[in-house]
Amino acid sequence: MADYKVVERIEAPISKVWSIVSEFGNIAYVGDAVKSCSLTGEGLGSVRIIEMAGGGIVEERLDAYNGEGCRFAYSIVNDDVCPLPFEEYSARFSLRPLGPGATELEWQGSFRPKGDASEKDAVAVVSAIYAGGVSGIKSALGL
Repeated sequence: MADYKVVERIEAPISKVWSIVSEFGNIAYVGDAVKSCSLTGEGLGSVRIIEMAGGGIVEERLDAYNGEGCRFAYSIVNDDVCPLPFEEYSARFSLRPLGPGATELEWQGSFRPKGDASEKDAVAVVSAIYAGGVSGIKSALGL
């Protein structure tokens, strides 16, 4: 298994950052990498179906959610057809206040390279996804 983690300081109150990321079925903040996103079900066990702009579908299940703690966990559930170069992916996303006007975002994933992909290749894709997500969150906040 490989792991990747990003920890980022965001110059905005935790309530504003959480308002961008708290709705599991809405990942509009990630930008052009995603063509569409829909949600099936409600609460724990719901699945967001992400149509990638470059082709393919990624299905992510909500495994844990704590609104008061500003954190959630999810996993990819369609490894057999998922276009990403890894499988057995699970992630944790959390926010922590750094005072009244700043927030620490932590996003950590574990996964196994799939097919001919090397661990380096799989980590590079996860890194790019997380970087795009963090950039999108900052952009949605006007930062």
